[in-house]
Amino acid sequence: MNNVLSILTVKVNASKNYFKEAITIEYDVVVGNGLKEGVDFSIQPNTKSPLVFEPGEYSRPVRIIWNKNPNLDPEKDNTLTLVLKSSSVKEMVLGYPGPDALYSTYKFTKK
Repeated sequence: MNNVLSILTVKVNASKNYFKEAITIEYDVVVGNGLKEGVDFSIQPNTKSPLVFEPGEYSRPVRIIWNKNPNLDPEKDNTLTLVLKSSSVKEMVLGYPGPDALYSTYKFTKK
């Protein structure tokens, strides 16, 4: 933990009418060319994609662990983006309902 700068938690919510079976939501991690997994950041293993929502569970975390790195190059793309990709429920809208798909993408910049 001496190398941890901070831990960022993103909550992914499943807002679906009552469901009787688990729902799986997959997300992608898009890493800018200035970051390296295991050096600059890591995703807490039990929050990696896919996220499984059991019946009655409507919120699951994704935890990004930012590591200290004195060699971070500010001239490079130091962004990490989580993109909600798919759901096991075909009619489920990823992000807030509507054509804008708000909150289906989360972008963070390490400084």
